[in-house]
Amino acid sequence: AEIAEETNIRLQQEMKEKIKAEKQLLDTQKYTRSIIDSSLDMICATDKNGKITEFNHAAQKSFGYKHNEIIGKDISALYARPAERKAVIPDLLKGKGVFAGEIMNRRKNGEEFISYLSASSLKDEDDKIVGMMGFFRIAVISGIGTREYYARKGYFLEGGYMVNDLFI
Repeated sequence: AEIAEETNIRLQQEMKEKIKAEKQLLDTQKYTRSIIDSSLDMICATDKNGKITEFNHAAQKSFGYKHNEIIGKDISALYARPAERKAVIPDLLKGKGVFAGEIMNRRKNGEEFISYLSASSLKDEDDKIVGMMGFFRIAVISGIGTREYYARKGYFLEGGYMVNDLFI
């Protein structure tokens, strides 16, 4: 009876420790989610096959897709020009594992916009590529090409920002 009681006490302690560890894991996941979703930059991650696995709130607002609409879709859905995606992939998979530059994106409604993409490959503990992570920022002031693009859309430079009559 004494051995059974000791075993029961040990099991109860293990259960309490397991519950505590699960709560800590859940709290960490919630905290990580809040960091990702509070970013002003659009954050998108894919698996090694280019299927979207992460799409934060800023990306949802900018691209017009809801989280459940885009998860599992191919990243090419976000590119207006397939050749640009093809140019990014070698840098991520075979080159330095990073890419930075302006790209033309496509929103769900078909509208195109320029963003500055800063991307890197995601690796596991064995240094094998398991996916890619990108941070997009709408490029309204970087680069002459961007300024010219938005000028054709009716924007003009004011105080370092591209604006139009809707925002004045």
